[in-house]
Amino acid sequence: MLLRADVKCYYCGHVSGQVQGDYEDPRARWSFQPAQGSAIQRLPTRTGIRCLRCGGPVFLDEIEAIHPRACSGENTVITTTH
Repeated sequence: MLLRADVKCYYCGHVSGQVQGDYEDPRARWSFQPAQGSAIQRLPTRTGIRCLRCGGPVFLDEIEAIHPRACSGENTVITTTH
């Protein structure tokens, strides 16, 4: 199952971007899309992500499950609440 989530700062509340990846495959690399419209990047495996505004620690917010549609090639987004 693919997940997409906002990357939000604990200190200042800034949303630095979104991550997307396969939750069920621990070997899968997740991608990071910065909020400022920069190119999608692969997540660093050891250093992690910090807030792009203040450098503070971040958490995942607004987590969505993404289920690909087989016939149309589009993604269906199902929002979950935690």
